[in-house]
Amino acid sequence: DYYKQVAAAADYLGYTGVLLPTGQGCEDPWVLASALAAETEKLKFLVAVRPGLMSPTVAARMASTFDRISHGRLLINVVAGGDPVELQGDGLYL
Repeated sequence: DYYKQVAAAADYLGYTGVLLPTGQGCEDPWVLASALAAETEKLKFLVAVRPGLMSPTVAARMASTFDRISHGRLLINVVAGGDPVELQGDGLYL
């Protein structure tokens, strides 16, 4: 309910968009954006995507579908990652 309240307020106040981050302490940004898109009219969703956690084909399909059902309200934030502990927790060892 908190996310819905924030999204509704941002939409009502005329904000262009909101960032939905990715990370171990975050909700899944794709699922959250999909739920919030149904609750808003104009608000865009900057969904954080970390390459290496999903195949590019799957990411492209998800982005295309979300953009279509949200009527063009998707923005993509490509995140390289940064915290070594979090990267290792996701199985990425650099």
